Amino acid sequence: MQPPVKLLPNGTPAPDFTFDDAYGKPVRLSDYRGNVVVLCFWTAYYPGCLDAISAMGSAAQSFKGQKVAFVALNIWSEKDDFRNYVIDHPRLSLIHFAYDPEPEDADFAHLRYGVTGIPTILLIDKRGNILASGICGTQYYLTEDVQWALAQR
Repeated sequence: MQPPVKLLPNGTPAPDFTFDDAYGKPVRLSDYRGNVVVLCFWTAYYPGCLDAISAMGSAAQSFKGQKVAFVALNIWSEKDDFRNYVIDHPRLSLIHFAYDPEPEDADFAHLRYGVTGIPTILLIDKRGNILASGICGTQYYLTEDVQWALAQR
């Protein structure tokens, strides 16, 4: 019997990744070092994830031009579903979308971050360490959490 999987604790360096976006261009987490990062693990078919992505899009508008990056790594979806969602939602263009092609329980989010449910949202500080995990995916709380993160040293 394997021990239960747990999300990485606060203060842990966020594992780097590189996955392609909907257009085949690489999205690398470490490229956003120096920014506060809101990282969402999501899927294109679950309504709760779509609500979180919509809230991220609104929050991203609030922080446009600041040292904040919104990254959404799609897991457990078919690639065409992911790609179509991104293309069909141009208002979300401030979010850096990426796609993990691995199946559930073999995906990067599960293996490296301990993600077992979606959406899962983490806040990463400017040095690349996890500040908070499992944060609420509403625009209000995302905005509050990002403001708090920006105030951290």
